[in-house]
Amino acid sequence: MVDVVTPNTGEVVELAGEPVPSSVPEAAGRLIASGAAHVLVTGGTADGGVCEDRLFSAGAVRSIAHRAIAAAGSHGTGCLHSSSIACRLAQGATVPAAAEGAARWMGRALERAVAFGAGGAPDGAMPAVDAGESVP
Repeated sequence: MVDVVTPNTGEVVELAGEPVPSSVPEAAGRLIASGAAHVLVTGGTADGGVCEDRLFSAGAVRSIAHRAIAAAGSHGTGCLHSSSIACRLAQGATVPAAAEGAARWMGRALERAVAFGAGGAPDGAMPAVDAGESVP
């Protein structure tokens, strides 16, 4: 039905429906059972400056660790992250490679986010150009 779903830790529980799942792995398992090939749960708890995203696939879980970056007021991170994954998949990357590359790219985007106006700091696509990458 769908290749990759990219909810954060709160969204995955909501998407799993009723009854409320008791854990993130249970919620991800429900999404896989309903047709998602992969569920990338983002926004794992920062421990020692490291965040952990978890990529659930049929019978497997892969951890994607990346630096925790404080970016107060940022918005659009989920959209940019999933768009980066989609671009990588369109260029032939595997789902795990796309998810890992997107996590690295998002780290750079958050480090270089620029606040302007009265809103939060948007996560811009320019870090890919600065880093010399051709894929967001």
